[in-house]
Amino acid sequence: MRKEALSRGWRRLILVSSPEHTRRVKTIWYRRGSDGVGAIVRASPYGRFPRDGWWRERRMAERVLHEYLGLAALYLGVSGWMQ
Repeated sequence: MRKEALSRGWRRLILVSSPEHTRRVKTIWYRRGSDGVGAIVRASPYGRFPRDGWWRERRMAERVLHEYLGLAALYLGVSGWMQ
């Protein structure tokens, strides 16, 4: 996406992701070097994540754990996305 944006002279993109992945998308975008292309990261309205009681449902708790593990991998430098 970055190469395409640069070739078209765009300075900012809107990156749409599932609600639980927005932080990781933004982290990857800026840690890999944005080359002057800014990004606004927004959650898709499809795939709502419950704000209350998510810890009571195993699938929701697994999604949260997966996201935190993914963020930890980015910050620790063990993620393939950061190489």
